[in-house]
Amino acid sequence: MDLKLKDKSFVVCGATSGFGHAITKQLIDEGANVFAVARGEEKLRELKEAYSSQVTVLAGDITQSEVIRQLVKITESVSIDGILINAGGPPARLFTETTLDDWDEAYRQLLRWKIELTKAFLHSYYF
Repeated sequence: MDLKLKDKSFVVCGATSGFGHAITKQLIDEGANVFAVARGEEKLRELKEAYSSQVTVLAGDITQSEVIRQLVKITESVSIDGILINAGGPPARLFTETTLDDWDEAYRQLLRWKIELTKAFLHSYYF
């Protein structure tokens, strides 16, 4: 299927496993260039070796501000056509098993970094 993605550029967070990996592979198969972000350096290295001309890798935890800054920096000279904002979340628990600290951490792991990442990319493109 030709999705007309040849030579388009995408950022994929969580690019080495699950949903993120499947999307990364599909984008590559469609001829897109991918900035792959994940924590697992070995899997990123394998991805880069397999698709060197189409993949730029960044090893790190995308929920961390420093990694977000690094990602914006390595993509600043490229027009990004899309971003998959994706990463694993906190462990599932019953409501009665959670504490307020668990909810604070869930907010940080599930939402805060996504807002920070979106704002960073919008800022780098529009301001």
